[in-house]
Amino acid sequence: MGGFHIVRCKLEIMKTNNIIFFFSCKKNWIIVVLTIILMSPFALLDFPYASLLTGKTADFEFSDLYARVADKTGISKYSNDVVIVSIDGCSRDSLSKIIDTLDNKGVSVIGIDILFKTAYKNDSTLVNSINKAQSKVVLAVRLEERDEEIFKIIDRPYFYDSITKPYIGAVNFPSYSVHGVIRSFKPSFYLGDESNQTSISHFSSEIVKQYSPTSYDALKQRENDNAEPIKFHQNNIDEFSWLDIMNHHNINLSGKIVIIGYTLDINDLKSTPTGDDMPGIYIHAKTIQTILDGSYVTISSTWWNKTIALFVSFCFVWILLYLSGLANIGNLIGRIIQIVLLILIAVIGINIFINKNHYIDTFYTVLCIGLSQVCFDIINGVAHIYSRVKIREK
Repeated sequence: MGGFHIVRCKLEIMKTNNIIFFFSCKKNWIIVVLTIILMSPFALLDFPYASLLTGKTADFEFSDLYARVADKTGISKYSNDVVIVSIDGCSRDSLSKIIDTLDNKGVSVIGIDILFKTAYKNDSTLVNSINKAQSKVVLAVRLEERDEEIFKIIDRPYFYDSITKPYIGAVNFPSYSVHGVIRSFKPSFYLGDESNQTSISHFSSEIVKQYSPTSYDALKQRENDNAEPIKFHQNNIDEFSWLDIMNHHNINLSGKIVIIGYTLDINDLKSTPTGDDMPGIYIHAKTIQTILDGSYVTISSTWWNKTIALFVSFCFVWILLYLSGLANIGNLIGRIIQIVLLILIAVIGINIFINKNHYIDTFYTVLCIGLSQVCFDIINGVAHIYSRVKIREK
C-alpha cells in the first residue's frame, strides 16, 4: 500500500464496516496524531487565552457565563445573616445616631463601608458612638499595591487612634484588566510598610472574623496565593434605607451583620460576572455570605483543563475522520456534531458549577473543538496530496 494511501483504507472500511480495522489502520492514527500536534500549541500555550479573553482589551472568563446562567435560575435565597443599610442622602451628623440605633437593635457586627479621609467638626460624637457600642464595629481602609502582592495602607480613618477597639479591613478587590470585573476577593493582604502589622484582613473577612470565628478559621485554612471566587448568584441581601432604620422600630436586626454604606454612588459601581454593575457594598455583602456559607468554588488546574481539551479533541478528530469517508453528507454531519459538542460542553460546565461548586475552565476545550475541523482539513488535505504523489511515482 505504502505512504498515506488513505483512499483505499477508507473504501475498505466502508465496504466491510470493520470498526476494528478503522481504528487499527496506521494511516488513520497518523492523521489523528498530526491533527492534534498541529492544534496543541493553541491549547498548551497561554497566548490565545491571555490575548483573547483576559488581556487589556477584553475581560471575560467562562465562569462569567456560568455565573450569569446561575443568576437566572432562581436558586438564590435571601441571607439570614447580612443586611445592608443605605445612607444615601444621609448627613454625616446622622451617622452616630444610626450606629446607636443599630446597636440598640442588638446588631452583632456593624461594617462601615466609608473611608473617613478628612476631619469633620462633629465626628467626636461618631467616635463616641463607635467606642460605646456593644456591637463590634469594623471600619474600612484602602490599600495601595507597592510591589507584587505587597501593600500599604493609604486611607485609614483619620480618627483611627481614638477608637478603643479598632477593627479594620481593606476594601480592595482584585481585578485583572482595565475593565475591572470583580470575580473574587483576597482574604488578607501582606503589608510592606513600617506598621506593626504584617497583614490585614479583607473588609469582608474581618467582619466574618468578628461574627463567626469558625467560618473565619475555615477561610484561613483555605488561604493560598489564589483569590477566592465570590458566589454572586447564591444570595440576595435585604436592604433598608437609613430612614427605615430610624423610623421603623419593628425591623428585627438582632444578631445580624449590618453593613452601612452608599448604594447610589456611581463612582463605587463595579463590574461583576453577572453582567450587572453593582455597588461595592453589595459585593462586600455577597462576599461575607460566601464565607459564612463556606460555598467555596473548587477551580480545576490549568493543566487539567488543557488535558480535557486535548482528549475531547482527540475523540472528535476520530469522528471527523470516519465521517470524511461519507460522501456529500460527512462534512455536514461533522459540523452538526461540532455544534452539539460546544453546547454540551457549556451545559455540563454550568451544571457542575451550580451543583458541585466546581469550576472547569472550558475555554481550551471550546477552542480546540473549534479548531479541530480546520486542523483536520489541513492534515487530511496534505495526506491526500501525498498519497496522490506516491501513486504517480509508482
